[in-house]
Amino acid sequence: MTTPQNLLKRRPGTTREEFSKYWETKHALIVLPWALKYGITYYAQIHDMSLQSPIDDMSLNLQEWDGASEMISTASEEDKAAWRANDPCYLGYYQHVIVPDEERFLIDKAASHVKTIKPGTVTGRKVVIIEDGKALVDAGEEIMTLWNQWMDGDSR
Repeated sequence: MTTPQNLLKRRPGTTREEFSKYWETKHALIVLPWALKYGITYYAQIHDMSLQSPIDDMSLNLQEWDGASEMISTASEEDKAAWRANDPCYLGYYQHVIVPDEERFLIDKAASHVKTIKPGTVTGRKVVIIEDGKALVDAGEEIMTLWNQWMDGDSR
């Protein structure tokens, strides 16, 4: 699979172990229902990274990064525009649930600091969350209750 990899940095004061545990066991579950609804067909996390192929950007120091994600979406720009205009859950859940959660364990929200690198640049312990548009983990009752509240308009 050739999907770009997105490097992420942990929140200061958080160990790599704490970062990895939270990202895998908490954040992935929060993102899961939103990702499945809005066209994410593949989502994986790479923990305990090491370099697998040369980096184009020689100024990039892999030791400054704490994990990498891989994501594939089938959603078109037209789909995203329609969701932004017509589906309050699309931006609402993202802005009010996902982003605040990112700020709990990342240096800042992912969109503000992520560094995209070529597919296959890093390797490590890969945790696949979504494959072929299907969840490989269970979000759990608490997350699904929160998600359903957003879908029903109870959290807006």
